[in-house]
Amino acid sequence: MRFASTSLAAQASNIANLLTDGYRARKVSGVTSVGGGVSASVSVDLTPGAQVSGLDEAGALETRELSNVNLEDEVIGARVSAFIYAANAAVIYRADAAAGTLLDRMA
Repeated sequence: MRFASTSLAAQASNIANLLTDGYRARKVSGVTSVGGGVSASVSVDLTPGAQVSGLDEAGALETRELSNVNLEDEVIGARVSAFIYAANAAVIYRADAAAGTLLDRMA
């Protein structure tokens, strides 16, 4: 659940900064832990954003770098992360319900 939460936070940050010039997308990767579960690590995608040229307020030609965020990837990733979170929550809920039923039978 922490991995899914970390992923959702990174994707939300990426979507919020989609129009911020020079912003570098945050990427989350997971590694399976020995004792179970997944640990998340956040890194910055160093791929450059698109370069655009235009006139600044003074009328001088300027080149600027846009963010490297891919909105489609972020939206799909956010949906997947939300599904992962919900699936893990359902497993915890069912395990808790099963433990409660077992305790009721033993009492």
